[in-house]
Amino acid sequence: MNTALLVKWWWRFHTAPHLSWIKIIRALYYRRRRPLWEGRGFRPSSYWWKGVLTTKDIFKLGTNYFLGNGRSVDFWLDRWCGDTTLQASFPEVFTQLDRKPILVRDCFGSDEWNWDRILGDETSVPPSLCPILSELKERVTSFSIGQTEDRIGWRWESNDIFSVQSAYRMLNDEGTRDVRGSLIWRFRIPLKIKVFCWLVLKKRTLTAVNLSKTGWTRSTACVLCRTSDESVDHLFTQCVFIKYIMVAGLEEVQSGELVDPVSVVRRLKQLIGSWNDLL
Repeated sequence: MNTALLVKWWWRFHTAPHLSWIKIIRALYYRRRRPLWEGRGFRPSSYWWKGVLTTKDIFKLGTNYFLGNGRSVDFWLDRWCGDTTLQASFPEVFTQLDRKPILVRDCFGSDEWNWDRILGDETSVPPSLCPILSELKERVTSFSIGQTEDRIGWRWESNDIFSVQSAYRMLNDEGTRDVRGSLIWRFRIPLKIKVFCWLVLKKRTLTAVNLSKTGWTRSTACVLCRTSDESVDHLFTQCVFIKYIMVAGLEEVQSGELVDPVSVVRRLKQLIGSWNDLL
């Protein structure tokens, strides 16, 4: 519980900058360095702040940013463009860059992303990374900056507001559990599949509707059926194409044969083609 309480200081530090103690901490330690990215050589004289610093990785794990003007969000190191940071999602690209941390606002100008500023000279990037660069650009160009302030959110609460209880649950390996899906964590399946199933239960997967809440500017319509917004409920239970996949898989199970994913995908493509002809 003590650790969860220390994490709360970070939350207050980022959400209540008007408080006197925060102004003092910033004046003492953060005139030339950024909070949460102090570096290994940082040694504050305050024993209390040393204790708070021990929880910074926990705080970074539990938070993301809702993009506003991009003045307080690091392009590569902060989580603002999906469930992971761009550094973690595209490590091959990041390691090629000889650049200091750069804020999102400095990467955006004239209503478009400045890729020369972000990547530097792209001709120096190995050809093998070109597909990864295309994926990076596609992911980022779905977002744009605005006039409002950036907002930080707590990932383990549905209202995005920090609570000591949710931090405590997370620290005790309960932050990734759900009463309805407790059995998920007992299955011998890859961890990433367990996490994905939990995100579906929590309705936190990156559907178009959820992305729109973080600054995504594209259409929220389901790209499969185009008849409804791409919410978690629609994508996993209501969309006609998802229902088709479920039925096709069950038919093969009931026939006593192993499900052939290739045949399911082939039939799905046929269904999409027929559907597009009607649109």
